[in-house]
Amino acid sequence: MLADGTRPGNRGGTLGNYHFWTSVASGFAVLIGGYIIDWLTIDVLFYVSAFIYGGSAWMTLRMQEGTIESNDHTQQ
Repeated sequence: MLADGTRPGNRGGTLGNYHFWTSVASGFAVLIGGYIIDWLTIDVLFYVSAFIYGGSAWMTLRMQEGTIESNDHTQQ
């Protein structure tokens, strides 16, 4: 889906940026999830995850082709 929102020949930076920040967020998610489970209960972790997944699904549905930053630099 990310590749469909970028122009051919200009995807490398966008995909690399996506994978980097996904890796960073995954690492912090493990740490934060552990603290949430210790501090509250495991039920809260599932509710927070559902909220985050719902928000990301909503943002993905709103994304339109041509709104990614790397596309703006090619149309000068």
